[in-house]
Amino acid sequence: MRIDWVPASAALLVTGAMSLAFAQLLAAGDSDLRTALSIVEREDGRWLAASALDFLAAVALTMGVPAVLSLFRDRGRYTSVAAACLLVVGFVGLAGYSMLLVFFRALVRSDAVRGRALDDVLDDPGLQAFLIVWVAAFLIGELLLLIALVQAGPAAAPAWVPVALGAHLFLQSLLVVLPETVARSSALLLTAALCGLAIRAARPEPAHGTG
Repeated sequence: MRIDWVPASAALLVTGAMSLAFAQLLAAGDSDLRTALSIVEREDGRWLAASALDFLAAVALTMGVPAVLSLFRDRGRYTSVAAACLLVVGFVGLAGYSMLLVFFRALVRSDAVRGRALDDVLDDPGLQAFLIVWVAAFLIGELLLLIALVQAGPAAAPAWVPVALGAHLFLQSLLVVLPETVARSSALLLTAALCGLAIRAARPEPAHGTG
């Protein structure tokens, strides 16, 4: 018998994945501090839209985690739980990051931080630690989800889903050397994988492995 909340959770997973992808595309070009400053000054609406989409993605993805867990009944179950815990940390961190973007906008528009002072703020050890923990939790959670999907096999998701996750992780590992447009576009791989998981979870009678 189907659990009623799974389709709703799957729909939220799709919403969060799409919001995250749109936020990444809107934020293209803001990785450089001076470029980000220019975007805030000249394209304020774009900056706010990206921040709002990040927050929406954080909420929707967190509520979509149960749909992912519903795919694992035996093989990969414990790995998927560990992945879900880390991913939730990453999603909560995404909500915090969206608030930081709005705060950064307020600082720029009020001329509270400029030049060297802005560099000092972004180099703050506490802020750097928060960002490192957030990104690490997200990526390690994604890696554990990939491992869980490989363990569960096609019963949990179509074969292309772990391939898409693996490709996204590989591109993220090359973030420093990749052109920014490629790095940003790699978010579409994660979006496709999450949507694939959501579709499988929402199927009336999913085929789960018994191990």
